[in-house]
Amino acid sequence: MNYGYSIIRGAVARGIVSYGYMPTIGIHHKSELNNYNLADDFIEPFRPIVDLWVKMNTQEEMEFDKYMRAELVNLLNVDVFIQEKLQSVNNSINIMIASYTTAINTNQEIFNK
Repeated sequence: MNYGYSIIRGAVARGIVSYGYMPTIGIHHKSELNNYNLADDFIEPFRPIVDLWVKMNTQEEMEFDKYMRAELVNLLNVDVFIQEKLQSVNNSINIMIASYTTAINTNQEIFNK
């Protein structure tokens, strides 16, 4: 599961940086030793996707091979519902970060009045 989480975490971190945020500054995750606090905050809704894939496609005694690694990377292309539409996990990450940006900007406008 950790490999799958790392794949999603990397995609989230790339999205965070592309929006100009620092992934080290989190909302709930605040460890000084963690360079991905904000990414770890945003990854939470996507963890069940990895959990479900691992549960349905592995057994305890199985070897973790290149096929499994490729399938876990491909989870970024799995469709999920977000804003009442089917979107890939990769697109939904960007939608989530855009929504976060809107929330921050809206709150800043409220506090600046």
